[in-house]
Amino acid sequence: MPDTEQAPTEMVTTAPTGETPAGEHAPDAAATMAELESTRKALKAANAEAADRRKKLEAYEQAEEQRKLAEMTEVEKLQAELKRERDARAAEQLDARKAALSHAVTLQAQTLNFHDPADALAFLPADIVVDGVDDALKELARARPYLIKGSATPDIDAGKRSTAKPNKAEQVRQAADMFGIQVYDD
Repeated sequence: MPDTEQAPTEMVTTAPTGETPAGEHAPDAAATMAELESTRKALKAANAEAADRRKKLEAYEQAEEQRKLAEMTEVEKLQAELKRERDARAAEQLDARKAALSHAVTLQAQTLNFHDPADALAFLPADIVVDGVDDALKELARARPYLIKGSATPDIDAGKRSTAKPNKAEQVRQAADMFGIQVYDD
């Protein structure tokens, strides 16, 4: 195994942050501007070279595909086209199935009074079919009743529910008892 040698490193000291170095290490404005311009030119040249290489690569890939198509027999070309068409049709069928399932779940979830039909869809198994949505949503409603809207929340303020008006004499007597006042009847 060969030994790897490390190059000696030079310690460079810099001025603390916020201070400008003085003496021979002080930056010259003209030198800084020249360095900035040379860096910009180098960056521009590198970007141009990268763009040129990208164009050449795209042209090469296109030529390679053309060459492969030219080498294919007529039967192979038709088979490749058939495969692309089948893949496209399968993708369209999958999208149509998902849309039909989503619609069926939304419709049935609204019928069963779910808070949010999207929640119902999220909790259903991925392999469900449109015909099984009704039973699956009913089972989901039994398993997770919090997803279903209940009757209106009862008002627990008893004072609001009372329909009878309190008797004036009874109110006076209660107030007198509460404050320890003796009340005489008229």
